[in-house]
Amino acid sequence: MIAARPLSPRPAGRPPLVPAMVVEDLPSGLRPVALPPLIEDQGGAPVLVLRYVAPEIARARGLYDFTALEQDFQVLCERDAPADGPEQVVVILMERAVPRGQAAPDVTQYFESLRRTGVGCEWEGL
Repeated sequence: MIAARPLSPRPAGRPPLVPAMVVEDLPSGLRPVALPPLIEDQGGAPVLVLRYVAPEIARARGLYDFTALEQDFQVLCERDAPADGPEQVVVILMERAVPRGQAAPDVTQYFESLRRTGVGCEWEGL
């Protein structure tokens, strides 16, 4: 199992430091809700995991497929990955929130791996 921790730790019983917020102005027109980011240790290297919930991507709805969302991944990485954060970034779009590392075959989820560079984010492919 992948070890994950919140980007900003919070005391027990307190609300998240990073409130959920709607992301606007994506190339696809999708308006996902951002979840608090995570930092994971994968093979000894830190990885930033950016997660977003968008019910509109559900297969049953048929509104968005991976191709329609492809440019959104880079925009989300460039918008939300801090310059002083891990170089590797994983962006996840899901129809509903799923705990990280938990299997959910009934939930549409799209994953993309990117690398932060000095001028933005570059696609790595998963």
